[in-house]
Amino acid sequence: MSDPAFTFGAADVRARLPFRRAYDRWDIDTQWNYERGRAWALLAPRHIQIRNRCGSLNIDATRWFRRMSEIL
Repeated sequence: MSDPAFTFGAADVRARLPFRRAYDRWDIDTQWNYERGRAWALLAPRHIQIRNRCGSLNIDATRWFRRMSEIL
C-alpha cells in the first residue's frame, strides 16, 4: 500500500480511468501494486482514503486491504 503505484491504481478506478499508458513499461512489482490498488478501490468504500492528512497509511484503509487479501 505504500507504493505510489497502489495509490495510482486506486485513484484510477475511483475516477473510472483506464490503465495508465506507462503500465507496460513498469517492472512487475509496480504492476502488481497498481493492480492491488485497483482491486482495493473496487472493494473499499469510496469514503476511505489510503492516507491520513499527515501522510501515513489510514488504519481503515489497511483493514480493508487485509479483508481484500482474505477474499482474494
